[in-house]
Amino acid sequence: MTATKFQRLPQPYIGRLICELHKESGLSEEEFASYFHVIIPTINRWERKQVRPSPMAQRLIFSELEKMGDRGKMLFERYQTHALK
Repeated sequence: MTATKFQRLPQPYIGRLICELHKESGLSEEEFASYFHVIIPTINRWERKQVRPSPMAQRLIFSELEKMGDRGKMLFERYQTHALK
């Protein structure tokens, strides 16, 4: 798993991954948005696959996946595999 591969992940897959990451985190919308330095509507747009996260937010999301260890790697690989089909 590399940051470059994460940045290349297209919508709708990045949105689905973020939605699952949000669920896994157990954080409220407000807490999740605050963690990534955005407002709640931005999180909603990411999760609804309307826009991509900014490069800064992508780095934070990738970092969070790395902190999750094997579970984060598995999440990323699941969506990367679907994107390549």
